[in-house]
Formats: sequence, C-alpha cells, structure tokens
Amino acid sequence: INLQQETEPILKLSAGAASTTGQPAPTPAAPVKFAISEAEESEVDSMLEEAELYSTHGRPAKAAELLQAIIQRSPAKLDAWSLLFSIYSSLGKAPEFEKAAREFLKYHESNPTWSKIQALGRTLDKSNPLYVDNNIDAAASSALEDAISSFRPVGDILIEMGVLTEQNLQNCLDTFDPKKHGRFGGYLLARKEITLEQLDQALLLQQGKRG
Repeated sequence: INLQQETEPILKLSAGAASTTGQPAPTPAAPVKFAISEAEESEVDSMLEEAELYSTHGRPAKAAELLQAIIQRSPAKLDAWSLLFSIYSSLGKAPEFEKAAREFLKYHESNPTWSKIQALGRTLDKSNPLYVDNNIDAAASSALEDAISSFRPVGDILIEMGVLTEQNLQNCLDTFDPKKHGRFGGYLLARKEITLEQLDQALLLQQGKRG
C-alpha cells in the first residue's frame, strides 16, 4: 500500500533481553482464544476496509487510529496488525512500532507473521533486540508489505474502473461510518455514486475474477 502524504515477526527472546528503551522483552504469552460474533466480524471488516482506503489516500494517521480500534475489538485480525505495522514503518514511528510489536506478541507469539514484523522493525531500529531473528533472509523485510499490497480496497478498484473519482471517494470517506453504513461499497451504492452492476464488477475484480 502506498502512503501518499505522511511518510513495529517468530523467535522467543531471552528473558534478559532489553530494548533500547530499557524495557525487557515481553515474556511469551499463552495462546489466546478469540471470540467475536458474526455481526461484529462484519463490522470489523468494514472498519478495516475504511482503514485501507485512508491509508491509500493520504490519511495514514486516521488509518492508524482506526486500526488500533479494530485490534482492540478483534486482536485476531492479522490484516489489521499488518497494515498498522506498515503504516508505522512508512512514517518512521519507531516507538509506536515497538509498542504495537509487544502487544502483538501477547496475542500471536507463535504466529509466523512475527518474523516478518521483526524484519520490518529492523528497518526502524537495528539495535533493538526485540527484532533479532537469525533464521530469516534479507528478503523478509518486504514480505509483510507484499502481503498487504495483494488486497485492493473496492474504492480503489472503482476509481480504476473510471466510475468513481478520487474527489468523490474522499468526500465519501469524510462521512462514512462502518457502524452505521456497513460495507463501503454498499455506502457508495446508497449514495448513488455507483450502480449495483458496477459494485458487482468491482467485487469480482477484488476477488481476482473477470467480470
């Protein structure tokens, strides 16, 4: 995902390791079980789509704020963590990245994504022992970015299709509320910015299918 205007991975650390801030590395937590209703999951997905659009269209600070709210509600949402780390990395926010990385370990200590987060963290702070991992190659630092870039928000696809302008998308983002409006595509439809046929075509393209 490209940030246009504003510009914290799975190895157990020793108990005595310390970060550059003087804090010890977190003790690995026991696996955490997540429970979320179908309705809540749908709302979280809508919030994530909104955050992706904010990030893509020059509002990374707003995206980060929304991602933090998503993670608080649904820590299992790895896509939200990945995008948040990407934003902090692109903005050079090393303290925020480290704080988020320690939070990630509380929930996902055994998740393979951790090694990619460590690699991204080393681009911000090479001396931080939290990001030490001798078992990955140099290409790992870009793996997280690649995984994020593989998904395109429906708003971006509609712009590429030529049925939605950048200005109209920005105007809709100003008023869109996932709690009230659900998915962003449905909101565009309700505002008569696009037709149902155009939305269906965009969703097919988002899934990698030809309309």
